[in-house]
Amino acid sequence: MDGELSGEVKAEGTLVLGASARVRANVEVDELILAGHLEGAVKARRRVAIESGARLVGSISAPLLRVEDGAFIQGPCRSGSRAAGNLEPAAETTGNTPESA
Repeated sequence: MDGELSGEVKAEGTLVLGASARVRANVEVDELILAGHLEGAVKARRRVAIESGARLVGSISAPLLRVEDGAFIQGPCRSGSRAAGNLEPAAETTGNTPESA
């Protein structure tokens, strides 16, 4: 998906938010691939992949989490086998892109 969206997203399968995506929503999917900007809570049943240049502000809960160099995340992240069922903060991780440093 590219473009703007606000609200809530609940779906099965993979949600791909392209580089031009600007999303303000809570997201619950099997898998999220983020290349654009997302503000909200993310709960993935399988994995979250945050690509270089992407920006995520909010909580992340997923069994598998991949963050590429150059991605920005701000908020609590929980990964591992129990993560998909729980959005309680475990640890806060903040990454910086060269532009935000």
